[in-house]
Amino acid sequence: MSVAYFIVPEHEVEDLDIGVNGKALARSNSLTRLAERAKVRPLDEFFAMSPEEAADFIEDAGGQVPADALPDQAWYEATEGLATVRGLLAYIAAHPGKIPDETAVVGDLREFEAALEQLAKHGIRWHLGIDA
Repeated sequence: MSVAYFIVPEHEVEDLDIGVNGKALARSNSLTRLAERAKVRPLDEFFAMSPEEAADFIEDAGGQVPADALPDQAWYEATEGLATVRGLLAYIAAHPGKIPDETAVVGDLREFEAALEQLAKHGIRWHLGIDA
């Protein structure tokens, strides 16, 4: 099984293609360190799940939590994500060869950049999802 990062829009827009691969990003152990060096917010800080997903996750782990104790759904401006993605891309370009699987990571970041540009253009917020 392969883990992948993906973009979850706040709402769907017809003919808007925000599909991304995200597998290289999910495999990379370098992103948080790169974000620190690039002085941008780490990509994984954009992760969120719905209260229903959080409840399912907790139940699958053997726990229970009252529904009113679950956090609200978190959404982020696409421009915030773009700042992170572009900062990471700029840092990698200025320091080539510093991360494993660099070509695939850059490819995923470019897909994220294109998708977030579309969301920003339409004023749609987003969060990071993880498919495990």
